[in-house]
Formats: sequence, C-alpha cells, structure tokens
Amino acid sequence: MADNVLDMATGQLGSGGIDALTKALNLPAGQGEAALCSGVAYILAGMLNRASSKTGMGYLFNLISESEALDLSKFATAISSPEKLKSITDIGEKMLEKIFSSRKKEVLEVAANNLGKEGGDLLSVSAPIVTSLMQSQAKVQKMDVSDLASFLIGQREHLQGYIPDNLLQAIDVPDFGKLGDALVTHGHAKPQEPRATAIQGPEEKRKPVSFSSWFFPLLLVLVVLYALNMCMLKGKKENSVSNPSMTSQEASFMESASQPVGDSPLRKRKRKRNWAPITFPVICVIISRAFQTIPTGNSPCG
Repeated sequence: MADNVLDMATGQLGSGGIDALTKALNLPAGQGEAALCSGVAYILAGMLNRASSKTGMGYLFNLISESEALDLSKFATAISSPEKLKSITDIGEKMLEKIFSSRKKEVLEVAANNLGKEGGDLLSVSAPIVTSLMQSQAKVQKMDVSDLASFLIGQREHLQGYIPDNLLQAIDVPDFGKLGDALVTHGHAKPQEPRATAIQGPEEKRKPVSFSSWFFPLLLVLVVLYALNMCMLKGKKENSVSNPSMTSQEASFMESASQPVGDSPLRKRKRKRNWAPITFPVICVIISRAFQTIPTGNSPCG
C-alpha cells in the first residue's frame, strides 16, 4: 500500500501549520484539517486524471521534480503574512493550470461551491504542498516516471469520500472508479530518447579479430617481398659476371650488329634490370591490399 499523502500533509504541517492555514484563509474554526484534506484530495484527483496519458504523466513528472519545494516544517512562517501567502498562492495558481489544464476554471468553481469562497485559495495553497510531498517521496525512493505513476495509483484508495461527483464532472471523469483508470489499465514507462537503431538501422556486431586473421596475410606478403628481393640480387650478380666492363655504348653497338631483329640476350637482361624501379611500387600495392583484408577491431596488442 502506498503512503497516504493526506496523512503526510497533516503530519508534515502539524497543528501549528494547520492553525496558520485556518487563520490565513479565514476558515471556520476547527475546520482547518478537514479543509486541508479536501484541498489535497482535489489536487491528487487532478493529477490522477492528468496522468491518464503518457504525455500528461511525463508533464506531471517534470512539474513535481522541477518545482521548488516548500519547507513544510516551517509552513506557518511561510504564510504568516498576506504578502507571503500571496507568493505561495501565485505559485499554486500556475500549478493548477498544469494539473487541471483547460478544466481549471470549472474546478475552481466546484471548490468555491463545495469548500466556500476561499476554496480557490485553498487549492492554490494545496498544490505546492502536494508537489513538495511527492517530490520528497520521489527523491527518497528514487522514482522514475513509472514509479511515480504507481505511487499515484496507490493514492486513489485514500481519496474515497473526499472527491464529490461535481468535481469528477468538472474534470470529465464519469465516476470515481474511472479516475486514473488509464494508469491501471495501460501503465506508464519512463519516456525514452530516440534510439540510434531506429534512425540508422541496427548496427552490425563486430566480431573480435583473431591473431591468425592478420598475421598470416602479413607473413605471406613478407615472404613474397623476400623472394622478389633475392631474385633481383641474383640477376645483378649474373649480369656483373657475364659483362664485367662493357659500357652501355658498347653493349648497344654489339646488340645492333649481332642481332638486328628481335630481342637480344643483352636487351632481355636490361629489361630484367628495368624491373627494379617497378618492383617497389608493386610491393607497396600488395602490402596495402593485404592490410585492407584485415578486419577492423581491437588489435591483439591494444
């Protein structure tokens, strides 16, 4: 069973706070506690009705969590003068607009008819009292929107006998059993921010990178690089042994004189030597292609 906010209000204000409220609002003597309970019940009924939609529940959660809380232990001092009382009722009137929305005027008329001419001021004072009590509970119990909705639902059983039919009509509720019915039927979850998956689609789960997935391609590249280097060195040694002192002009003359048509052995050796400037870029391309095949992710060293 949820804590009874009606009992919490009378307990927090105490006899001193209730007497101060009676005096400040010119209530009949001895009627302060009953008037306070009625005012608190009206506010809770409005909150239950407001919370019937998820948007309204979120709006109500913001009102409770962001409002400046009253120090109810010093409530008598807070309304000890007309100026201080007006400061609180001004705050309360703004809260009534958020709680009852477009039904505020009808609710104030009901309060005046049922509670007397000071009924409107009573509601304006009761609203900050209720929000302060609920804010305190929300902080102590670390409530989110769903928790606060459950807390409100628990208050309904305590309101039996405090909510007149004309108030239910004013807030467009058919009967007491329907008050906060949407909260019970559907429940409310804490509003969530738009998820990245809803906008960008589901993100692919990256598999962890294994050692073999990058080591063996790299090893293969190094082997190819070593083989090419050895072939180049072997070709240079053979060329230096077969033609130790022949100049380029002599080689060209000998080639043109002996073999006018087709490729000579000397030209073939030249072509092999001409591979040297091309080999390094080709190796770079091979290495870059090999690294492109390595999947991204956490390296084994990182």
